[in-house]
Amino acid sequence: MGTSDSGNRQQRLNRKLIVEDAIALEVWSFRNPPAYGARGKITWTRWRSEKWTADYSVWAEGGKPSLYLSYTVPEGEYVQTSIQLQTTRVYFGGTRNWFTCPLRRNGVPCDRRCGKLYLYPGLRY
Repeated sequence: MGTSDSGNRQQRLNRKLIVEDAIALEVWSFRNPPAYGARGKITWTRWRSEKWTADYSVWAEGGKPSLYLSYTVPEGEYVQTSIQLQTTRVYFGGTRNWFTCPLRRNGVPCDRRCGKLYLYPGLRY
């Protein structure tokens, strides 16, 4: 026998993940353009109560700018990761920054540009 909410919990575990379940890291929340050597702390909130904080720095990796993130997941594990950045020219002058999608499927990197990256509950990256 389960508790009164065990059925609801099982339903939540069995459903597909949706964007609203995740926290989103947006490229435009950083300085534009990100300067090499820039460092800082970024904080964002999910569901108006759960706050996440990550330290970041921007460095060159293989001649391309990369964003290095350091954060702790709720399970207490410390995670460090890097995300390559891309820049495109805007029609009326200037540039726009993008993340390079870090996902891999069957060992093949996605490498598409994107404006947001999502972190779902229970995942590290």
